[in-house]
Amino acid sequence: MDNVELVRDTDERYLGMAAGVLQVVRRVPELSEPQLTALQELSRTFVARVGTAPTDAADDAFRLAFASRAAGPLANRTQATWAQLMVCRAVREKGLAFEASRPPVPEIGVIADIVVRSARIAMFVDDCRAHGCPAHRVSDQADRERRGAAVIAHDRAVDRLLEMVGWTVLRAWEHNDPRRTAERLMRAVARVDPA
Repeated sequence: MDNVELVRDTDERYLGMAAGVLQVVRRVPELSEPQLTALQELSRTFVARVGTAPTDAADDAFRLAFASRAAGPLANRTQATWAQLMVCRAVREKGLAFEASRPPVPEIGVIADIVVRSARIAMFVDDCRAHGCPAHRVSDQADRERRGAAVIAHDRAVDRLLEMVGWTVLRAWEHNDPRRTAERLMRAVARVDPA
């Protein structure tokens, strides 16, 4: 194991410990304010040990975990949308080996639509209205705008966490042509592994 792999492995372990703290925050509703503060400090300590982590990454992740308490433990979707299925089909037609609807890094606790482990690429096919697509965002109600902003902030935090542990994150809108989205993924894989 060379130094780069050792650092990446160590970073993933610290992020895994921070993710464990965040799981407690998500799943234990009866935590007091002092307990939440202590858990946030513990999360900061673990993330601070990750060499590539931005200084506010722990706070971003903690806010996400705290916000997801209201959504409940089943907040992560388990069924793919039609657009996600079409992208998976287009990627499969290209002959690329991938996993669908899987967590790229289980400790982070997010499910990507397409995971290419060999290239460390996670792709998300985002719903236009919910994720803030400039062309299709629904912004006629203040409540939808507020929820949309929270989803966009969540997406950015997820991207940062995955990138900190060496993953490339690709995002596509559901209205994009699935074949072009698949080609974009293939180009990203080729850049990582030109074989």
